Amino acid sequence: MMPLLPSGLSGDTLTDTQFIHEWVHYLEAQGVDIADGGRGKASMHADKDAVAAMKAMLLQLDEHVGSVRPYGSSILGEKHFRQQVTKGLKAEYNLEYQQDEILFTPGGQFGLALVFHLLEQLMPTGCIVTPRPWYVNHHELAHMFIGDTLSVKANPSYDKFQPVEILDHPQLKITPQSLQKAIDMADKPISAFLFCNPGNPLGNVMYKEDWLTIVDTLRAYPDVPIILDEAFTEIVFDDERRNEISLLHAAPDLQDRVFLFRSGTKALGLAGERLAVLAAPKKYIQALMPLQSRLMGNTPLLSQAGMAAALMHMTPTKKKTISDYYQKNAEFLYEELKALGLVPLNNYKPEGGFYFLIDLSALKGKALPQEAAKILGNSRDVMLTDRDIAMALLFGFGQQQGKGLALIPASSFGLDPALCWLRVSFSSYRQELENIVLMLSSCLRV
Repeated sequence: MMPLLPSGLSGDTLTDTQFIHEWVHYLEAQGVDIADGGRGKASMHADKDAVAAMKAMLLQLDEHVGSVRPYGSSILGEKHFRQQVTKGLKAEYNLEYQQDEILFTPGGQFGLALVFHLLEQLMPTGCIVTPRPWYVNHHELAHMFIGDTLSVKANPSYDKFQPVEILDHPQLKITPQSLQKAIDMADKPISAFLFCNPGNPLGNVMYKEDWLTIVDTLRAYPDVPIILDEAFTEIVFDDERRNEISLLHAAPDLQDRVFLFRSGTKALGLAGERLAVLAAPKKYIQALMPLQSRLMGNTPLLSQAGMAAALMHMTPTKKKTISDYYQKNAEFLYEELKALGLVPLNNYKPEGGFYFLIDLSALKGKALPQEAAKILGNSRDVMLTDRDIAMALLFGFGQQQGKGLALIPASSFGLDPALCWLRVSFSSYRQELENIVLMLSSCLRV
């Protein structure tokens, strides 16, 4: 049986994260009090420079009432906004970008889809070398395209990702040995290297000195593109090393192979507004445009204005303010869950981002609520996997009537579901974090 959405339709074509979110929305509408640790819900105020730019753009639109406005904008984005982005990237990476290497996208996911589609056209039989656990949407988007066919979970046994195993490293780092081992084990030609830094779901960070240990390995494959997802680059807790965490800081010579993603929906507090920008090698830009043109046309002007202003005005001081805010949340949740014995990986402490993993294997074998079993299509009545536990918590396992807890199964990120690990977010307000702690403590007593 397939997992069911609240509508009664199959949820099998959704990511696990979206499946959980759909049920959260439904249960909240029914009056259930959900402590939502599943989503990265930015609780810090939105970036003031981005908001000011978006307001100014709205005023310009209002001033043109009664006149004819142009339909859309350039496929890449408005020239002056792309120029602002190049200034921001120059300050961030000390690298020169041309405006024709900048592409605004309606959220990072759409930009990732563009690049994964491009990789499929360049090397349809290739694999992507990336650390495991990986970000769920990286994996899902990469597998949407099989040749020229849109394929959503059509062939679950086919996997384009070649994992770099990092869980056995005490600081969850990529090493020259682990990277080379992944390359050597690949049974397909390598179409790209993919890195998410800071990491999702681990909260791990590669710093400049870490990248320097693997750049020679990357240089040994000069024709392989590199994808850098730096959606959380503004949230790093190490004051001394915060401003040099990119591969581009360690190896600027790789710029002409790098697809660089920056987001406005996480640290910049503009979730739902779909703000993102992609800096791509100029030789690939033309190949990205057909899909952008046909599916989107152009990113909304308000989004372009906000994202460009945020990047152009990003400073070390602003990064510190953002990082300090989320570090307090991270430390509170980490210490509370560590005291409950729920932090795996030798009590690894997150160094940035919005998330870390917790170990709920203590719930394995306990009763699975009938409602959760029905939704999952399970015939068994006990919890054996991380998905079982996630749905059991959502439907109030160990809680008072009318309460639930939302977490994301770690198997969504490429890990073994039998581990019974789940991802928890520390990005929300303190009250919600406190509720998460209370609910986890309660369910452990069942």
